[in-house]
Amino acid sequence: MVFHPTPEDHWRWTQTGLRRLLAENDRFEVLSLEPVAGTFASLAFLNAWYADVLLRKLEQRAGPIALPVTLVRRLLLGTLNTTGLLMDRALPDFGRIDRPNTLFVSFFAVCRRPGADENSNRADA
Repeated sequence: MVFHPTPEDHWRWTQTGLRRLLAENDRFEVLSLEPVAGTFASLAFLNAWYADVLLRKLEQRAGPIALPVTLVRRLLLGTLNTTGLLMDRALPDFGRIDRPNTLFVSFFAVCRRPGADENSNRADA
């Protein structure tokens, strides 16, 4: 992922790094860890992000043709992201969390604190 200090940029994790961080010092037991989207959606997201930055700068300088540039930007970003999601569905092997050389934008982790009452309805994480 690109550096994006909003306001600061300190952390990004692979699935193994995230598991380690959560489990470090017995803080959390990871019950499940799933990518939010697979490799193709992640690549589409990154390309769309850069295209958005470039086209927004062009929009600012476009003057009378700003509206067509805005429409092209929106169509392009929607097309890129939709195509990535469709490719993830068509080729699910590239979204497997245990497959080397995959790319994920983010993860959804379900955790609990060690020793927490398993019957408790309260979310600690």
